[in-house]
Amino acid sequence: MSSPLKAYLKDFMSKNLDNREQDFSEAAIELLILAMYADGDMAIAEREFIDEYGSQLRWQGRATLDVFTSLAYGRVREVHITKQRVAFMRTIAEKIPRIDDRLELFSACLNLLKSDGKAATGEREFLADFKVGFGLK
Repeated sequence: MSSPLKAYLKDFMSKNLDNREQDFSEAAIELLILAMYADGDMAIAEREFIDEYGSQLRWQGRATLDVFTSLAYGRVREVHITKQRVAFMRTIAEKIPRIDDRLELFSACLNLLKSDGKAATGEREFLADFKVGFGLK
C-alpha cells in the first residue's frame, strides 16, 4: 500500500473514531440528564454525577462541554414534558451502534439513578424505556 494511501486511511480512521467518541459523549450527557428527570426529583447528587461523568469524557465538540450541557437541559426537558423519551432514545441509539457503548451508557444511567439513594417507579420505567430505545434485552 502506498504511503499517501496509508496516510489518508489513518487520517480517515482517526476522524471516524473522533466522531464516534464525540457521539458517545453527547449521548452520555443527554441520557444522564434524561435519567435525572425520570423520578421528577433532580437531586444534587445526580447533578454532581453528571458533572463528574462529563469531566471524564474526551470532549471534542464545536461547543464547550458546559455550553452543550446547558443546551441539553432544555432539549431533554422538552422530551420529558412531551413524553417522547423512547423516540429520543432511538434517535440517540442510531449514533451509538456498538453494543459495548450502549451497555456503558446504560450502566452510567443506572449509576446516576442510584446516586440519590432512592428507587422510584419513574426510574424503573426509564430503564425499561432505555432497553426498548436502544434494543437491549
